[in-house]
Amino acid sequence: MITVTRRFTFAAAHRLVKGYEGICSSLHGHNYTLDITLSTPYSTLDKHGMILDFNAIRTAVTDGVLGKLDHATLVCSADKALIGFLRKNHQRYVTFENNPTAEVIAEWILNEVNKVLAEKFPSCRVLRVVLYETQNCSAEVTGEGS
Repeated sequence: MITVTRRFTFAAAHRLVKGYEGICSSLHGHNYTLDITLSTPYSTLDKHGMILDFNAIRTAVTDGVLGKLDHATLVCSADKALIGFLRKNHQRYVTFENNPTAEVIAEWILNEVNKVLAEKFPSCRVLRVVLYETQNCSAEVTGEGS
């Protein structure tokens, strides 16, 4: 297996609800850093000897994920008050079934990028997503077969 990793950044706001009582229950934002590692067997390198051109990786991640998350509010579907406010004020948001923690967001990113890859680049899969909420705090999710 061969892997490549590409780093991205995006800004988003969120808050934790569903019984969470810590400081992160207040609406706040992060400048996230995202590392996405793709893998493919040796036999599926393209004619240029690549898993996938880094520009194609950027496009797949931007189309599948960053176009939705960047400068949006990430909100739990149970947070009706915040969703109502965001709709009323025509604000960008993405809903999650659970609290939009780094773990939940990282898993969502893995699934969304894999959807884009399956359609456009079927030999590639996401091996790992590392999402840094701060420079010291991250969540890592690995794909199937890792």
